Amino acid sequence: MSEILSVSTYWLIYFFLHSLFASTWMKDKVESVWPDGLRYYRIVYNLLSSAGLLYILFHLATTPSEFVFAKHEYLQFTGLALSTWGLIILKQSFRHYSIREFLGLRQYHEQSQLSLAISGILNYVRHPLYSGTILIVGGLFLFNPKVLMLATFVCVVVYILIGIQLEERKLEKEFGDQYREYKKKVPMLIPRWKRNHH
Repeated sequence: MSEILSVSTYWLIYFFLHSLFASTWMKDKVESVWPDGLRYYRIVYNLLSSAGLLYILFHLATTPSEFVFAKHEYLQFTGLALSTWGLIILKQSFRHYSIREFLGLRQYHEQSQLSLAISGILNYVRHPLYSGTILIVGGLFLFNPKVLMLATFVCVVVYILIGIQLEERKLEKEFGDQYREYKKKVPMLIPRWKRNHH
């Protein structure tokens, strides 16, 4: 039980700091203290975020944990398939972003998105990055069905669901009725099965 609490606490701290330093409020604070700091903000943010993630993954890999259920080769295959599909979705999702801006290798402009992007994979789900992440973590749990991996999966899903609510409030404020109509037509995380009518 203490291991579950420990891992959950690590994720809670990680997600809190991740959201805090990604917020406009924090960026404005940094800019007010160090006007040229935003030039390096994103790359430093990504480096620290990656270091925190690696620390938690190392903790997961080295902490003994019981199995929720026994390993089975079919479940492991399913887990690998889900994680692979999640990676493909992430790859497709990044077509709508500048990788150099995302990594902080080029100055990021939050106001550069003048119109709502709804093409490609965004025609099927509103948050493909989150869909891919859930598939990857869920697949890893099936591949290695330990209690700590289940706790990780639950933490990630809860964080994503909260993050989506906050992100969609921001998008509705920015794009108004255009985004509200988009929400009606396109599901949040799981694509709808579209039947062909003849």
